[in-house]
Amino acid sequence: KPGALKPGKTQNAATGQDAKPALTVTTVQPETKTWSDQIIATGTVQAWQESIIGPEIGGLRLTEVMVNVGDQVKKGTLLARFSDEMAQNTVLQQQAAFDYAKARFAEAQLNLKRSRQLKSQGFISEQDAQKFATNAQIAEAQMKLAEAKLEAERIKYSYTKVLAHDDGVISSRTATVGTVMQNGSEMFRLIRKGKMEWRAELPEQLLQQVRI
Repeated sequence: KPGALKPGKTQNAATGQDAKPALTVTTVQPETKTWSDQIIATGTVQAWQESIIGPEIGGLRLTEVMVNVGDQVKKGTLLARFSDEMAQNTVLQQQAAFDYAKARFAEAQLNLKRSRQLKSQGFISEQDAQKFATNAQIAEAQMKLAEAKLEAERIKYSYTKVLAHDDGVISSRTATVGTVMQNGSEMFRLIRKGKMEWRAELPEQLLQQVRI
């Protein structure tokens, strides 16, 4: 019928027009919630500890490289090898010198023993017996010196092999076959234990909000 109201609506008495519906209100039970807060930080990913590996002795030619960037290695792994002909020859020479000094010492010890027997029998003087004792001491000192030199040459020979001194990952390689390396120069970089860490920077006011 003309003038009839639609369901759910009211009419303004002054204008005769439909009135706007009232706001709907819903009641809820209050509760506590935790609102997460995001902190933006920037930084770089770096090695936890990075070790530089280089030759222990200089002047040798690099003949072989066994590893490359990204390779995982264990402590004692052979990384590279230098030419070892000269070092090996020096070890052999020093071994011969030590053997000779050892034989001289053994001879001096035998002469000293004989001189003591002769002295006790009155065949040689105290002065002559003392000479044999001095010769034995000199021969012993020469033998110890030759032994020390031999050990030093053996250590130098071991330096012709470059070994990893810890477990990790090769992160850099500058070693090139055929290069004559100098003592202290860099050949490889090793990320110890393969560990990386993120080094981020935060404003001072946000530091108290950061937790592990």
